[in-house]
Amino acid sequence: MFKRLCVALMVAVVSLATSGRPADAQDQAWVQIEARPTLREAEAQARAWAARLDRVNGFRLPSGWYAIALGPFSRPEAEAQLQTLLQGNRVPPDSYIVDGRGFGQRYWPLAAARPGAAPAEPLTRDLPVVEVFPDGTEPPPATDSETVGEALASEGRLDRDARARLQEALQAQGFYGGAVDAAFGPGTRSAMAGWQAAQGHEPTGVLTSQQRAELLATLPPEPIAEPEALQITVLPTPGEETALPDPPGAGPGEETTTETPGTLLPDTGDIAPRRSASGIYLNSRGDVATSLAVVAGCGRVTIDHSHAATVTLEDAALGLAVLRPDQALAPQGSAEFRTRPPAPQVELAAAGYSFGEVMSRPALSFGRLAALENDRRARLTLQLAEGDEGGPVLDESGAVLGMVLPAGTDARLLPQEVAYALPAAALAERLRAAGIPIAESERHSTLDPADLAALAGRITPLVSCWN
Repeated sequence: MFKRLCVALMVAVVSLATSGRPADAQDQAWVQIEARPTLREAEAQARAWAARLDRVNGFRLPSGWYAIALGPFSRPEAEAQLQTLLQGNRVPPDSYIVDGRGFGQRYWPLAAARPGAAPAEPLTRDLPVVEVFPDGTEPPPATDSETVGEALASEGRLDRDARARLQEALQAQGFYGGAVDAAFGPGTRSAMAGWQAAQGHEPTGVLTSQQRAELLATLPPEPIAEPEALQITVLPTPGEETALPDPPGAGPGEETTTETPGTLLPDTGDIAPRRSASGIYLNSRGDVATSLAVVAGCGRVTIDHSHAATVTLEDAALGLAVLRPDQALAPQGSAEFRTRPPAPQVELAAAGYSFGEVMSRPALSFGRLAALENDRRARLTLQLAEGDEGGPVLDESGAVLGMVLPAGTDARLLPQEVAYALPAAALAERLRAAGIPIAESERHSTLDPADLAALAGRITPLVSCWN
C-alpha cells in the first residue's frame, strides 16, 4: 500500500493516489481556475500553473473542454483557499468551487512533467498572476531564473517549425546528431543539456525563453522562398485530340514520349498517424512491448514520434506485439517485471499517452487490482483511455505488474472504471521464450507519486501506427 502521510502535510499525495478520475465523495471539492478548448492549450497552461501552485490537476470535461483545478479539498478548505487566492490576485477572478463529479479522464499531472524541479512551496505563498499568451506566440525573453516548469510551458507553445529550428541550431553547434523532426526526445534533451553546459547554464535539458533566443541567434536568417509556379494540366474531353506542349528540353521536331495525362493529386505524405498508444521499454537496446491491436495492419510503426521500428513478435493469444527500433536507441530506462502474483486490491498506477500524439509525456492513472481472472488477464479498477493501451501497469515500487490491454477485449462493453491487463508473469514468460532480454524487479521501497511518475516517463514510449 502506498505510504500514508499526514493529510495536512501531504494532501497532494492523497489526491494523486486516487483513481484516474476524482472520487465522488460528498465532502470533496476543487477550485476550478480555468478551462481550455484543446488538450495542447490545457497541458501548457497546467504546466504553467504547476510551476506556481500546488495540487494542480487537469481533467477532461463532458463538453470536450479541459479543466484545470486545484485540489482535492474538503468543502470548507476549498472555500478558504479560494478566498485567499482571490484576495492575493493569484488566480483568475472567475475561479469557482466544483465537486468534481463532471471531471473525466485526468490529463495532468504528466509523468516527469517537472524533471529536477524542487519540491513545491505551500499553496498560499505570494505568487504573481499567470500571464496567458496567445496561441503560437513566444513570451517575452526571460532570465535564466525561469523555472523548468515555466520553460516547459513556453516551449509547449512553440509550433513545429520553431521546434525544428532549435534542432537545426543544435546541429549547427555540434550538439545534436539526430533527425530534425521537431520531436524533443531523449537525444534532443541531451543536446540541449550539452549546449547549456557549454554556455555556462544549468544543464536541465529544457531551454528557457532567453536560452532559445540565444541559440537561434547563431543561425543565419531563414531565406525567403520564392513561390513555386503553378502548373496546370488541361485534360482533353473524351474523343477530343489535344496537342500537348513539348516537354522541357525537347526541341522542335524531336521525338518525345508522353504519357496520357491524368488527374494529379498532391503528395501530402503521412501527416498524422492512424492511431497512437503506449508501450514498455524492455531493455537497453530499445525493444518495446505493446498491444497487438496498436500495430495491427500498420504500414509502418514508430517509437516516440520519429524512430522507425519493426514488429519482431506477434502473439494473438496474449494480445502482445514486440517492436525493435531500426536504428539503435538508448532509452532512459527499461522495465523491471514483478512476476510474483500481486495481492488482490493492491494499489497500482497505469502509465500511458491517454490522448495520443498531442501528449508530450505519459500520464499516470491510479487505481487498484480488482482480480486475477486467469494467468493471462487481470482486471483493474481505474479509468483508462484508448491511448493507454500497451502501457505499463506499475506497483508502488515502480515494478511492472502487467501491460494494459484494449478495452474491447472479448468484444464486451466495459464499465468506465474497469480495465484489463496482461499479467507480468505471462508477459515475461513469452518474452524470455522469444529470447528477448528483460529484468526481474528487486524493488521493495515505496515511491512517492512524483518519483513514480518520473520512472514511468522513462520506460513508457509513444507507439504510433502509420498507413
